[in-house]
Amino acid sequence: MVKAGYSIEYADNPKKLTKSKTWIELLEQYLPDEKLARVTDEGLEATIPNSDSPDFNARHKYLETSLKVKGKLINSTDITSNGQPIGGFVVVRTAKPIENPVIDESNNNKE
Repeated sequence: MVKAGYSIEYADNPKKLTKSKTWIELLEQYLPDEKLARVTDEGLEATIPNSDSPDFNARHKYLETSLKVKGKLINSTDITSNGQPIGGFVVVRTAKPIENPVIDESNNNKE
């Protein structure tokens, strides 16, 4: 950031810049919510070029980015299994019972 002309104070603490009133005003001026919503809507309907088939990779990227912007998706770090599958059960509560649940036991008790 210093090479771009920002002070060392901002370079050491970029959030000080991104939380500033001026930064927020610039974001609203150049990336207004209406524009982001329109582009997101378009992206969530993306199709493969020269086809009517959905482009699920593009749609996923738009969805993931939208959720991050809204603060509804966060990155998490695995600190319990060192990246290895964890066997066991996952309890999922739903409003009504799931008919014919699929149980994946592929990670349980493998040697």
